[in-house]
Amino acid sequence: MTPNEVIHGKNCFVYILSGDDYYLIGCGISFSFEIENELILRTGINDGLFPKKRVRQTSFRGSVNSVMISESDAAKVSAFFLIQEGVRRAESTYKFEYTDGAAVTKTITGNFLVQAVNISADTQSFSKFDLSIEGTGAFSMETDSP
Repeated sequence: MTPNEVIHGKNCFVYILSGDDYYLIGCGISFSFEIENELILRTGINDGLFPKKRVRQTSFRGSVNSVMISESDAAKVSAFFLIQEGVRRAESTYKFEYTDGAAVTKTITGNFLVQAVNISADTQSFSKFDLSIEGTGAFSMETDSP
């Protein structure tokens, strides 16, 4: 592994599609994308004492932890926009973008529903929000090399 293959957190972003353009979600502090396979037993005539398993279905989800901004602008969306999306129960396309030191970008794109938005404020710090989104349908992955 070379230093150019490493992906630093400062090179990770989450975007939401609105109209024809992707907008950055807040001023991100941390992001996560997770897939989970539901495993079930698979039985066959020759399985014997050792059970075999298979994947029944795959689910995926994501989260964003961000510093609050009061209004959406030409580049970013605020937590208040995401709360509206949750109330509307609308599916939205989100894009998770990871770029390494050699400028190779890995992108994960899929449709998500807002599961939760948590806004918190400490009197000694910036106001923050946590966004939890649950995937619906399939997701895709792409690589973009310079």
